[in-house]
Amino acid sequence: WYQRRVRGTDGVLAVSIRKQATSQANDRQWLIFDGPVDAIWIENMNTVLDDNRKLCLMSGEIIQMHHNQNLIFEPADLEAASPATVSRCGMIYMEPSQLGIGPLIASWLQHKVPNGCSEQQRSMLSQLINWLMPPLLDFIRRNCKFFLPMSDSHITSAVLKLFECFLGDFWIDEDAIPKKKTDDEEDAPNELHSDRCSGHLQMLFQFSVVW
Repeated sequence: WYQRRVRGTDGVLAVSIRKQATSQANDRQWLIFDGPVDAIWIENMNTVLDDNRKLCLMSGEIIQMHHNQNLIFEPADLEAASPATVSRCGMIYMEPSQLGIGPLIASWLQHKVPNGCSEQQRSMLSQLINWLMPPLLDFIRRNCKFFLPMSDSHITSAVLKLFECFLGDFWIDEDAIPKKKTDDEEDAPNELHSDRCSGHLQMLFQFSVVW
């Protein structure tokens, strides 16, 4: 909330929490904070993190959070966090080296592979990614220098996001009205499932890795 004469403008956090609090959906809702924990703004979250579950804005508005709203903080460290903040959250610490890239790849394959890909193509992508990424990461660690330190998870995520940008042609609009097919078209195989498209997927992933 920024002071601007008498009126103010809500920030991203206030807008997001209000939207979730007024939602009629019964699904569990999440807000993820992936930046550092700053001592100033995290203290203003105390009323959100305790049993009251209320966000108090500088405008005087109080937003009561819904029971299905949850917050996740993903900081690099807790140097600026007070014991009061730590005690209000459940803490899970994971070393990137112990977590590995397996869960990241599995999640991407489950949620980001286009719906136009066949099961055979999904299996091919899984084998391709798990075959290439570990030795490539090992090569990078041994022979390359970084301007900024990056974990294996960040490198893998960058490769998969770039690869995802090239997969637009493999998505099928499920809401579109299906076009009536002729008998010849019914018998024709799906072009997206052809060997040519499977090879195209392999080349796109190799390009993403090299880039």
